[in-house]
Amino acid sequence: MLVGVAAGPASVEAMLVERTPFGRLTPGGRRVRTDVDGPTRFVPLALERQLSRGSSGQTQPLRADEGRAADGWVQSIANAIAKLTFGLRTEALRVGVAVDARLDGRGRDVIAMRDGARIQGLPAAIDKALRGRGIEPAGPMSRCLQLGDAWALGEQTSALGLLGGLGGGERSLVVHWDEEVFLAEARPGLLPRGRFEGPGARADVGFRGLDRRWRARGEGLRLLPAVRRGDTAAIRLLRDAGEALGARVGHRLIQGEREAERVSAEGGTAPGSVRVVVGGAMGRGLLDERIDGRILGGIGAGIRRALEEAPELARRAGLLVDEAGGSGGLAEGLLQLSREASAPLIGAAALALGDDDLQDVGQETPLG
Repeated sequence: MLVGVAAGPASVEAMLVERTPFGRLTPGGRRVRTDVDGPTRFVPLALERQLSRGSSGQTQPLRADEGRAADGWVQSIANAIAKLTFGLRTEALRVGVAVDARLDGRGRDVIAMRDGARIQGLPAAIDKALRGRGIEPAGPMSRCLQLGDAWALGEQTSALGLLGGLGGGERSLVVHWDEEVFLAEARPGLLPRGRFEGPGARADVGFRGLDRRWRARGEGLRLLPAVRRGDTAAIRLLRDAGEALGARVGHRLIQGEREAERVSAEGGTAPGSVRVVVGGAMGRGLLDERIDGRILGGIGAGIRRALEEAPELARRAGLLVDEAGGSGGLAEGLLQLSREASAPLIGAAALALGDDDLQDVGQETPLG
């Protein structure tokens, strides 16, 4: 039995995952979603303070209320798994967990979580909580994944994932556009390891920041409902954000191609073609036909603008193609929207399989 879990500070979702006859992963038809239980008076540290404490590289002691909140979060994860598997045989249970938080390089400690608690030794704590409920997984959980990395792995392993056809020499950039922006590189056989992009900065285009900016105008609707209603100011804000995000992605692509050419010049084997996949809550919102064309066009425009800063390199790499009038357009299929809403759950489950071919390549493998 294979279970994928996606855990955030307020809720936990767990899902049974199955293998198709072709070796891909697919939802198993049973899932649960539960709220997180914890101390009612817990006030988490601001994300920036958590990050500043974690950047020292030293283990920081938790406040008593934070320790209780962390334990409540772990118990909530175990409760969701127990509820999901109730009445089923769990002798060969494998569980993978993705978290909406910053993890250390080993995937074991939560060093920062917006609106949540830090925790040390998360995989071992989950295993212990499961055993306390009479559930004995097939093996110890060695690590967890950040949600954006799990999304990237889900795109590679899901039957509906856009990256299932990646060959040995290909790579892709998965853009997890949610409350914050997370970029992860996906390569066959490698564990995705990405990074968050500028939360809280002026250039922050995560949904949390955009929605806060929109509501500061005194508008009655939140951002996405306003876009769906055709509010021109909301559409402009989201399109501008998409263009800024696209420019960031385009610069990462250029950095990656320069590195690839350097590796080739030194006689090494550089990765081949590239795709960009946009997922996350904002990515799913873009699937709405009232939104997708205009906003996806903004992302594409930003990527194209960045690539045109190094046009010869972008054309050599096949990222830009000549269009009528001599201008460069994005290569067909370069930019795509994720169609797998369960990608992070499936990616977490894929981690639990412990395939020998899936290598942990270190703290980060950014495209650039």
